[in-house]
Amino acid sequence: MKYLKKALRFAERALSALAREGMEGVYLRLIKKAYIYDGFFFWRKKRLRKILSDNYKGIIVLSPNESWDIPMFQRPQQMGIQFSNLGYLYFHCLQSPEYDRVLGYRRLKKNLFITNCHPTIIKSINKFIYIINNATHPRINQKYIENLIKNKDVIVVYDYLDHYSPELGFYPDWLKQIKQRLAIG
Repeated sequence: MKYLKKALRFAERALSALAREGMEGVYLRLIKKAYIYDGFFFWRKKRLRKILSDNYKGIIVLSPNESWDIPMFQRPQQMGIQFSNLGYLYFHCLQSPEYDRVLGYRRLKKNLFITNCHPTIIKSINKFIYIINNATHPRINQKYIENLIKNKDVIVVYDYLDHYSPELGFYPDWLKQIKQRLAIG
């Protein structure tokens, strides 16, 4: 009985969203839910194993970042194209899947993928270069970086994309510690 009530509430919300937002809105809500529950989709791991079976010089993972398809083509996209041209496997991880409409992996060209599977990639690959250029993502903090380095063969690169300082009102503690450790201003 308990599960029937939950199913009916879910159906009510789904129909309400359909009436309010149309199929497009329901689709985006499902993608968002699937993004949150990334670890439950076994088929993503199978697809990742297939991607990893190709030849490449190394693996580069960009921390969860802005969408690939945003109107401004920026440094993360340019890096992805150049690294893939050099023979590296490059994963451009998305901060939010709605804009790019990616559920899993989308191949843009040889060795270049955009994905909403950041946790799956991090759990499944033991040796890679991890580029951080989004200091505002809630998942990226000092403890996360320390665990990443401790448990895997990972090189962490902090791409100083934006200027953060106490004077500007945003300066995460972990960024301050990294900058002190690297002796950058």
